[in-house]
Amino acid sequence: MQNPTFAPVSPFQSAWFLSAFLEASPPDAGHKIIVHTLRDPQTLEILVALPVMQTRSYGVRRIQAPGSSYCDITAPVLSERFLALPPATRSQSLERLLSQIHDGDYIRLPNVTATVNGQPNPLFDQVSRARQQAAQYSMYLPDSAPDRRPSRSAYKEYEGKYRKLEQKGYTFREVEGAEPRLAAIDTLLRLRAESFAARGMAQPDATAASALYRALVRRPDAVNRLHVLVLADAGGDIVAGAALIGGKTCLNGTLLGISGPEWRRLSPGMVLIMKIQDWARDRGFTHLNFGAGDQSYKEKFGAHAVPAGEIVRARTVVGRLHLYACDLRRQVAGLGQRLRSGPGLLPGMRTTALAAATQVETAGIAALL
Repeated sequence: MQNPTFAPVSPFQSAWFLSAFLEASPPDAGHKIIVHTLRDPQTLEILVALPVMQTRSYGVRRIQAPGSSYCDITAPVLSERFLALPPATRSQSLERLLSQIHDGDYIRLPNVTATVNGQPNPLFDQVSRARQQAAQYSMYLPDSAPDRRPSRSAYKEYEGKYRKLEQKGYTFREVEGAEPRLAAIDTLLRLRAESFAARGMAQPDATAASALYRALVRRPDAVNRLHVLVLADAGGDIVAGAALIGGKTCLNGTLLGISGPEWRRLSPGMVLIMKIQDWARDRGFTHLNFGAGDQSYKEKFGAHAVPAGEIVRARTVVGRLHLYACDLRRQVAGLGQRLRSGPGLLPGMRTTALAAATQVETAGIAALL
């Protein structure tokens, strides 16, 4: 799948990323990467391939996108011949490919974007309206060149802040070498954990993330690479930094770490994003993919929203029950958030409603087990 006529549309579908993800998975997790393919019935030529991950937990067999906690793009690997087919034929072919996946109780493929690096993602046709997700954000880097920037005042503001950071001894650079990159990633994971804790947000699994980044750094590849870009001083103190997975033409942000509130006045995170754009464009990347999340700074720099959704298919009764329980938990969590912040409810009513919602969730889980 690495030759010019049959190449992954993003690094997340590459053998490099999939192999590293499998290597970093705990041995007892039972993860298994399966590449499902659709072939021409006459020539047996592979037209499209879809790498998925099979896991098993509490007796439920799941089919998921590998590394979906890090991967903001789920897409098939396409041949040039497949791309030449009429849109209706492509859509029917992918529906047939999905219908052949029966080695799990359910399929859940999140982050299926409408486009990938400016090209249509035919898998998006399989996303139902009920499964829309928050939009991903992508920037076409030639549009961020100095003579084409959509908001020159924003760039001027952050260029001024970068000069102030330089006066304090902090400059933008790429971290080179395996061990320096790993050390910087450990710092970024710590900064992210501190930021999440300060905002009362749930903590991502730093141990799993560290294992994946180590596997990526130590697995050389001719096309794909884990880049670590930082604003740091000569002693290695990092005020802001990012880990980005780069492919042939696209760069995908997977980790961002920013120092505490004492640096807020100089906006190191915004300065970092601005510098990353110039760095990526100078190295021939055409698309910078930000993922979902806070949109304001992305739009300020000219990123555009890309619709996204998830493909969810039950394959067995167990799968249907599990998906029902998962949807119920999500609804209860949303209800709980609204109840906690809803000024129109008396405290007693709020507590009673939360208790009732919890009982409903417990009943759903009991039905599953």
